[in-house]
Amino acid sequence: MANKVNIRTDGVKGFFARAHETARKLDKKEPIAAETIITFEDASAMWRCLTPQRTRLIKLVKKGKGTPIAHLAVQLNRPRRAVDRDISLLESTGLLRTCFQMNPGHGRIKIVEPVAQKYQLTTTL
Repeated sequence: MANKVNIRTDGVKGFFARAHETARKLDKKEPIAAETIITFEDASAMWRCLTPQRTRLIKLVKKGKGTPIAHLAVQLNRPRRAVDRDISLLESTGLLRTCFQMNPGHGRIKIVEPVAQKYQLTTTL
């Protein structure tokens, strides 16, 4: 698990600026922070992904040590299918991850885990 996920809205320009800075550090043999950076094109794209419901979901997942989707749906008081769709979107964005565990007598269950201990949102308008 990464220590930190940094969610930004600086688009392609910010991406290339960070890549340039990382290359500079590598050339000078300076340490590079271990973090995951997720970049959205702009603030509206970030807020379309990080709705209040999905933000609550991320916070709830961070509290546990791997939580089944059915339990998350009950805790959030939302339909399981809606929670499953949100998890799929957040997983494809890199904000959550899932795995399957054996559930004796019932097959397998899908477990949701955070990708980091800390999520940091940075937006520029």
